[in-house]
Amino acid sequence: MAHIASWRTRLRDSLIEASRGLPISGPPSDIDAYNAAELARNARISLEAAASEADTRLGDLLDLWASFGNRPFAWFTATTAGEALLRNSYIHPRRHLAEHYVERGDRSRGAQIKDETMAALRRIGAPESVTSVWS
Repeated sequence: MAHIASWRTRLRDSLIEASRGLPISGPPSDIDAYNAAELARNARISLEAAASEADTRLGDLLDLWASFGNRPFAWFTATTAGEALLRNSYIHPRRHLAEHYVERGDRSRGAQIKDETMAALRRIGAPESVTSVWS
């Protein structure tokens, strides 16, 4: 959960920068190194605290999106703020959850989460820039 909160914070900060007309800091250039450092930094954070932070950041992102709108915004393969929000705060946590099940031997539950996620994205007409993240 701390990992999800951290990535939501990065997106939030980038949306704030964009809303102010500043260059966005965006994702780090070396994602694996960033994630490894983050894992070590957040090792002592309780699940409850991390979940609370992730929920707070999601609220921040929704508030920002409501005022920023679905403007052009580059974030990985996303081309708009809405696509970035879907990638960051819907697909990203669900993908990690599915991976969790697969890594622990429950391949069917992992596949079910992926199928449910992709079906929901198809229902809303999510573009390829979003769905390609997990095809």
